[in-house]
Amino acid sequence: MDSNFIDYLAYAREKNLHAGIGFSTNASLLNREKGKEIIKYIDVIHISFPSLDEDEYEKITGLNFNVSFSNIDYFLSLTKKSSRKIKVRLIFVKPFNFYKNLRNYVEAERIKNFCNKRNIACLRWLFFNRAGNLSNYKNYFQVVTRRTKLNGCSLPTKHSPLRLMPILFNGDVLLCCMDWRREIVVGNLNTQNIAEIWNSKLYKGILDKIYFGKKSNNNFLCTRCINDCKFSYFFNVSIGCIYLLFRKLFLSIGRMLKYQKS
Repeated sequence: MDSNFIDYLAYAREKNLHAGIGFSTNASLLNREKGKEIIKYIDVIHISFPSLDEDEYEKITGLNFNVSFSNIDYFLSLTKKSSRKIKVRLIFVKPFNFYKNLRNYVEAERIKNFCNKRNIACLRWLFFNRAGNLSNYKNYFQVVTRRTKLNGCSLPTKHSPLRLMPILFNGDVLLCCMDWRREIVVGNLNTQNIAEIWNSKLYKGILDKIYFGKKSNNNFLCTRCINDCKFSYFFNVSIGCIYLLFRKLFLSIGRMLKYQKS
């Protein structure tokens, strides 16, 4: 964990009292001291917890089951005492063979019951290959999904390139949160503003590949991702156009308000 992490949360909250602030964790470092500080600033927390079986958990994560479990339980006790409503979501990832293995069903039900008893959300996500960045599954998904024409984006956030802006510590803006290796850097907020990045020739060219049927080469990031949209081409073109129009409207309103203040 970054030694300045809590300071970053405090800064974000100070600058915008109404912003939704959250983060994801495996809870291994979410000890009592950090929990008491973090809870002051966040609205939502995603906790990755793949199994309630101690051996299975430690085999998957390489972490200490009892430490993580204790951290989660204590943090939940803090949320109950907090005057602010904090959403806690436990993330369980479905493996490839989920529907072929009875044990997977049993484990999923155990996690669901665990969440219900503690009144927290349980999100069962399908496996992501992180746009081909997980080397253990790279060859499998290259065979299944490699293509030069894309059909939109079906990440859990739905149409991520149109709705989200992943910003790194150094100001770099990525196309997608799955781009761990920083293959597609679309701009930098130290030298550009949001409007300039979103409306740049580079960004528009990328959206043409994802939503409007423009061919891309085999090495383009999104061709390696399993989260291609399953809707029709025309549906995705419509979605792309609608989002682009709303985004331009939003940026225009922002510029107008800034002009009025000045």
